[in-house]
Amino acid sequence: HDPAHRRPSVETFLHAVCYSETAAQGVGHTHPTSVLGLLTTAEGTEAFQRHIYPDAIVVCGRHVAIVPYVSPGIALARAARTEIRRFVGSHGVPPKVVLMRNHGMVALGQSATEVRNITLMTDKWARVLTAARMFGGPTYLTEAEADSIDIRPDEAYRRGQLTKKSE
Repeated sequence: HDPAHRRPSVETFLHAVCYSETAAQGVGHTHPTSVLGLLTTAEGTEAFQRHIYPDAIVVCGRHVAIVPYVSPGIALARAARTEIRRFVGSHGVPPKVVLMRNHGMVALGQSATEVRNITLMTDKWARVLTAARMFGGPTYLTEAEADSIDIRPDEAYRRGQLTKKSE
């Protein structure tokens, strides 16, 4: 084995699926401790299926995609493709966040700045959920409240500002 000969990550397929199944211009696959901490619990991804504050809706989208645990590599890429297709069929748009149980997250955006913002907001979301659990559990927004944030014109404007490429 020649140490100078580098091989692509086994997760290259996951990135390829994210690009081929969505209109994303940027894909960021990370394993934030805060997010992974929740994704490895019995409740797992359930905590992210309801919103607790408006910023997460604006930056991360109204809904997140959820992939069950699958070993990294081609199997994970296939599972992600299946979930992204299901998500688009259900919601009419691709996800901005793909959560993979016991593994990590993928942020899908139109620029590196947006991918970074999505990743940072998902990290914040996980930290707020964890803090809320220390004091009796989170108070979730109702579905109607979350839907109204998602379609507000002022939030749409803010979302547009957050997705611009940094100069």
